[in-house]
Amino acid sequence: MANNILFSVYNIKNTQSGNVMACFTDLYEAEKAKNWVNKKTQSDILLIEKREITVDTYYDFDPKNPNQKYYSTADEFINMIKNEIENRKFYKLKTHSNAFVKVQNYWWKLDVNTPINRATVYNYFGGKQSDINLTNKPIVEANDWSDLDWKGTDVYDDSFKTGWLSPEGEFYGCSNEEHLQQSHFVHKKYENELEQQGWIKIRKDLLKPSQIAALLSYSMSGELIRPTYKQIEYLKNSEINNYEEIEYQIRYKMAKFPNSMQKE
Repeated sequence: MANNILFSVYNIKNTQSGNVMACFTDLYEAEKAKNWVNKKTQSDILLIEKREITVDTYYDFDPKNPNQKYYSTADEFINMIKNEIENRKFYKLKTHSNAFVKVQNYWWKLDVNTPINRATVYNYFGGKQSDINLTNKPIVEANDWSDLDWKGTDVYDDSFKTGWLSPEGEFYGCSNEEHLQQSHFVHKKYENELEQQGWIKIRKDLLKPSQIAALLSYSMSGELIRPTYKQIEYLKNSEINNYEEIEYQIRYKMAKFPNSMQKE
């Protein structure tokens, strides 16, 4: 019977599950692979089981069959394990209840139950992206969207020509679709609260999208809230296309309600 033995195969088995983790035809390489894993796990989780390949079982031995997990060297096996560990790396929260990451110039909420290199993320509206590779990408922990620094995103970036103009004449740029988000996340207010406090929304003209228009605010009673002098100065020097209309509205109110037009 011994003459029927062609060579030996050394199976690395998991002592807990009984599954064969890898196979080698070289005992030295098998020992090296087993010892590396046991050292990493600080346990004797793996053992080596010798299997003899005979004339009768030779045709069942296929070192190219990926399902049989045959490895030529221990280094090949170790690299596979390292890749598997990397593929299954999850982000663990440390200080806050949520984790966020910037993707496509916007903050997205990270699903911490997905691997870092194949992550799933959600935006504020519930939009979803999957299989995003966040390896080496900064992840920020926060309890809520409004706790994040939105500077440099579509929600708050002064390179945009659209945005919000404060009563002090300070411009807060955002993309034409992000006025609501900026009011929430940056100013911690609702849009109508900003408007009642005299903030001016600057956006694309609905009828002429190629043009920029400033929308003056109105009080709860329907009266036009006159821009401050600092706002007027900013609007004069900006690229908005409806300043003549704004100036007319201001002059009309000054003529009709002269006592209400106190200089700020």
